[in-house]
Amino acid sequence: SIAGMAAASRSTGDVAEGPTTGEAPLTPIQHWFFENIQAEQHHWNQSRMLTLGAETDRKSVEAALDGLLRRHDALRLTFPTGDGGRRQVFSAPSGAVPLRFEDVSGIVGPARLARIEAAAAEVQAAGDLEQGPLARFALFDFGAGKGARLLIVIHHLLVDEVSWSVLLEDLETLLQGRELPGRTASYGEWAKRLIAQASDPVMLGRHRFWLEQRESQSANSGEWPWAESPHREGPGESRIVEPRPETARGVLKPAEGVQAQDLLLAALLTAWHAWCSRGELFLHLEGHGRDAAPGLDASRTVGWFTTVFPVMLRLEDDALGAVRRQLRAIPDKGASHGLLRHLSADPNLRATLRKCGRPTVLFNYLGARGYAALPAADEPQGPARSPRTRRAYALEINAWVEDSRLRLSWTYDDEERARAAVEALIAAFGRELDTVSRTGFSLAGLSDDAMDELAGLLE
Repeated sequence: SIAGMAAASRSTGDVAEGPTTGEAPLTPIQHWFFENIQAEQHHWNQSRMLTLGAETDRKSVEAALDGLLRRHDALRLTFPTGDGGRRQVFSAPSGAVPLRFEDVSGIVGPARLARIEAAAAEVQAAGDLEQGPLARFALFDFGAGKGARLLIVIHHLLVDEVSWSVLLEDLETLLQGRELPGRTASYGEWAKRLIAQASDPVMLGRHRFWLEQRESQSANSGEWPWAESPHREGPGESRIVEPRPETARGVLKPAEGVQAQDLLLAALLTAWHAWCSRGELFLHLEGHGRDAAPGLDASRTVGWFTTVFPVMLRLEDDALGAVRRQLRAIPDKGASHGLLRHLSADPNLRATLRKCGRPTVLFNYLGARGYAALPAADEPQGPARSPRTRRAYALEINAWVEDSRLRLSWTYDDEERARAAVEALIAAFGRELDTVSRTGFSLAGLSDDAMDELAGLLE
């Protein structure tokens, strides 16, 4: 949670007192973006479509959005190209809100949806890395007393999942005419702190762990079989899977010392083995990354803080125990990999880590999503990413909790063999998750009979 991150960060007083301007170094995840996303870099967004109440008017929305742009420096970032490559630059608040207004009150049914979708697609594609703005908005007015829809489009370079919780809370506060809570550390200061972290002797000693993740792998044993598929352009295909309620409860309310990610990855690893008879899985994991700079409270700071790091998972008889041990052995929650891989002052170390290869499978457990006070709308948001962008992973698995329900999104190549393989893997994963979720409960002292009784109540 945001409060939990704030308590854990133990800020040393480096809190932004006002808007940040000027240049800051790229963060590891931003380096990752410019290395891996080549085509249509300007069109790689995250977005939300929100339902606004009947009392909301254009003027109040524009004022609230101006407040967001002034408070959150990352929303004013641009990425001009210089002699040394891309830079990130914070512009000063201008008072100009990039808000597109669409009156759709006189349009109904499919025609209204088509109008919204067309306008949303234009907003999604309008980003400019060099000049900005990279945070853009569209307000769709449904007519007097009928409310509105607000589309928020932000380039992923500026925002992550935790940031959305902060933004939506602050937007609600501003729409209600209340004052925002105090600032936390600026994103620019956090980026600068990472440069110092990358030169820390303790951090430098972590490089051996990351080399061992790949060196100990048998040839291609943990890779997606069709990593070099020509079908990686565009959004690919996605399947949304929702486990059974009793299974989800076992994952989300595990035994003490067991985390939801432990259970999900144990199920994935055993399903992987059942599907392809391989006991190793080489994949990228993501973390929220806000604790990568000790002493800075970034709990209410907007930016892209995510850590991405490679892990080799190996199956043992006790799959859950093995996964827990392997995950707990990761130093610095994975942050040291990106720091050394992208920010180290030693070019040889950077080159060595770069040669270690990159997994073609990504797993990301996002935790809870959504903010109930500003409910999501069902109207189309337009394509968040360009159809000409090559996806960074052949298989991407994202898991999250929404409306107290566990959901998983499986994104893969748009071709028959990949589709069939993922269907088989999803089926195996579902079976294994049922089993491992019961293991998590049994660790807490619940018998199988108690589990069956609980399952009956949930059904």
